[in-house]
Amino acid sequence: MDLNQNLDQQANPFFITNQDNPGIVLVSHPLLGESNYSTWRRAMMIALNAKNKFGFVDGSIPPPQIGEPLHQAWFRNNSIVSS
Repeated sequence: MDLNQNLDQQANPFFITNQDNPGIVLVSHPLLGESNYSTWRRAMMIALNAKNKFGFVDGSIPPPQIGEPLHQAWFRNNSIVSS
């Protein structure tokens, strides 16, 4: 695979690597409530942006209609981000 193709894949928010799984810990400190929400939120946003997945949280990557080609990929990525 050439470098451009690899970069294109990594820029695609639907691209899943072996590091994108429900068991991965994105931030080292758990959300404890209001006391650390701001710090946790910032760390989570940075982690999701680094993985190109924040659009599944903020709604900028809307779900395709059922039956559209990317619907399953969107659902799978959304499930990973939500877990």
